[in-house]
Amino acid sequence: MKCPICGNDNGCHMDHGKDPMKCWCHNEQFPKVLPNAGVCICIDCVKELKTKELREEIVEAEKKFMLDALKSGGKGWAKHFFEDGVMVSASKNPNIVGRSNIEETMTKVFDGDFKLSWAPDLVEFSDDYSLCYSSGRYERSMNGELSYGKYLTIWKRIDEEWFVKLDIGN
Repeated sequence: MKCPICGNDNGCHMDHGKDPMKCWCHNEQFPKVLPNAGVCICIDCVKELKTKELREEIVEAEKKFMLDALKSGGKGWAKHFFEDGVMVSASKNPNIVGRSNIEETMTKVFDGDFKLSWAPDLVEFSDDYSLCYSSGRYERSMNGELSYGKYLTIWKRIDEEWFVKLDIGN
């Protein structure tokens, strides 16, 4: 049969007289919301819908990350990292490893007149959707001076929630 979204063959084993238990759909992660078309959609459309759904999750996770940091400083920043998360440091400084070290470092940064805002321009996922990287531009205000830069964040999904595994900004 044809995929009701794109019109290509949906690859359904039942439609081709093959064992339905060996169909591609038994090994695929489906998005939470699928169109109710009464016909199986193809794997390409499933992946496109899943990627769109997860991209929206990452955009929301980035927004929550930023708002928590603005509201609660270093503590709000660090809570979005894994326990063994990493912030890549500038120049010859060692990387900041571990949520508690990240919180301690970022608490000092957020003390005073420090503001940071950002949004992802690019969001890409691993084939199994468990890892993601997002990148974009940020704006930083410190002591009345504005500066701009770029960032890259690597996210990992655990139990339907995204956490930062590694973060770097220039």
